[in-house]
Amino acid sequence: MKIAFKKIGSRHFWTGVLITVFFVFLETTRIDYIYQVNQRVEGILYDFRLNLTSSLDVRESNENIVIVDIDEKSMREQGRYPWSRSKISELITELSQQGAAVIAFDIFFSEPEVNPVDKIAIHSNITDPSVIAALKKVKDEVDADLEFRSALLGSESVLGFLLTEDSEFTSGGRLKTSVEWDSNLHHQSLVTSYIGVISNIDELQEASLGLGFINSRADSDGFIRRAALVLEHKGNLYPSIALEAARLYTLSDKIKTNHKIDTNTGYSFFDSVEVAQQRVNTDEYGQMLIPFRGPAFSFPYLSATDVLNKRLDGEQLEGAVVFIGTSAVGLADLRSTSVGLQYPGVEIHANVFEGLMNPDIVPSEPDWTAAYLIIQMLLIGLVMSSVMIGRSAITILSLGVGTVTIILGSNLYLWSILKLNLPLFLSVLLTLTLTFYYVFFGYVSESRTKKNIQSMFGQYVPPQHIERLVTKPKGSEVKSETEGDECTIC
Repeated sequence: MKIAFKKIGSRHFWTGVLITVFFVFLETTRIDYIYQVNQRVEGILYDFRLNLTSSLDVRESNENIVIVDIDEKSMREQGRYPWSRSKISELITELSQQGAAVIAFDIFFSEPEVNPVDKIAIHSNITDPSVIAALKKVKDEVDADLEFRSALLGSESVLGFLLTEDSEFTSGGRLKTSVEWDSNLHHQSLVTSYIGVISNIDELQEASLGLGFINSRADSDGFIRRAALVLEHKGNLYPSIALEAARLYTLSDKIKTNHKIDTNTGYSFFDSVEVAQQRVNTDEYGQMLIPFRGPAFSFPYLSATDVLNKRLDGEQLEGAVVFIGTSAVGLADLRSTSVGLQYPGVEIHANVFEGLMNPDIVPSEPDWTAAYLIIQMLLIGLVMSSVMIGRSAITILSLGVGTVTIILGSNLYLWSILKLNLPLFLSVLLTLTLTFYYVFFGYVSESRTKKNIQSMFGQYVPPQHIERLVTKPKGSEVKSETEGDECTIC
């Protein structure tokens, strides 16, 4: 007991405590550079853990999620993109006929397509009234936008739009939203707000049953790990394309939102969304971690040209939720993600939709994450600072390796079983720092003891006995070579 109190009262114990407090400061501070470094390393560890477990866990979905890809093959056979709206109409019609339940476009149509009749009027000097009347008669029949509108009316479709940070960079028609939200109650919300929008022309937006934004936002290191389920624009909340597709798929009228309001600051912290009474937790910004199924092309892909040319087999589209987008390099919709650097943006929406339909696969970051990390680091610091003083280097290293193993093992277990995303970096770094400090302190202390013993007894005791004193200084017995007497060194 006396030895334990002596250890706790030593300056090396308090040095360990100060190191621990410093690491707690690193966790709680919001100094940009420190915060970004911490987030960057945590991101790398998150990616490693995600790829490790996803390769071991083959996920099967109850939903038929399909990606119709405007790929290089489609552009070779159907012409370079953008295509005429009449071709898009054919695509929608064919998908609906083959049983697609919901069709979501990772594309927007912000400008009307020029009507061929208008082209003729611009490039010719027709004055004959009968010809002009005849052209007006056929104008609607060759209007690709009207054809597209008709196809949308006959399908369960979601059109995409893009929110921007530039109010001047705005085009398209009036937005509608399915998210229940009272801006008066949530004027201090942390949900990301945008002032500009690029949407679709009114004829198309009115015909579509749903609208969802296609924005994606990367972390500070440029990798996409989270997806915003809602974003704010001019006092309204709008759903992502995946969330809106989930609403249509579940035959829901509205998307319910849940919040936590801090009574001291008035800030509204987003908590979750509900679709068809199924709740999906989010962070305070309305974001969820993307439950990537695996690397690119983990979902079934169908080439758009194969759909148009009726080259599909069986019931591939029966009851399917179809996301239309592109994996073509030339169209620049490839993103850096946790599971790949050239990941099709449209497949991100497919992963989010699958997570919305199966909340148990979505990684979560509990509200108590910060408190958990602080308590964990304090326990590590206090225990290691108490136990490692006076131990040999091998013992200290063993204790350090054992502690790191426990931290990594428990973290991986909570991720695999409960899908909890808990931080790792600072706890592991604290453990390694304390381990190396006490190994260094033990080495310096041992060297100093050896030097003192050599200076004290070097003139009276043979070198081999001094070596025994160094390795076993307490209570060592040195026998005199000349007289054979025992000399106890205390």
